[in-house]
Amino acid sequence: MAEYFKNFEKQRTYSGNVQDDKNKPKKFVFQIYPENIDYIDSLPYEEKHDLINQLLTNYREGFYTEDNSKTGTQKLTNTVRNFILLIIIIPVLLYLLNVSLNVTKNNYRIFQGNFEKLFRY
Repeated sequence: MAEYFKNFEKQRTYSGNVQDDKNKPKKFVFQIYPENIDYIDSLPYEEKHDLINQLLTNYREGFYTEDNSKTGTQKLTNTVRNFILLIIIIPVLLYLLNVSLNVTKNNYRIFQGNFEKLFRY
């Protein structure tokens, strides 16, 4: 705590417009595991600041890289799956269309034959 007040003058102060509010630095409270307390206490204020920001940057970069690799793999998987489905579905649909048209044509022939028989008698 004493270190915080010693380095209080070194802390950045921000005086800007309300429009610049999204670029304004903010303070956060982090909970640190007991095994890391001595290490964090030994760091000066600027090093703590740099360490936290560097860790956050590395985490975000790793997250985006991992997310992009998963997305690429998912896109490839979806493309292969869609291609296989198209190869299977198009012939099946054409076969079903052919069967349907043949059945319809046969039904019309039967109805025509029945209609002709009806008028012959």
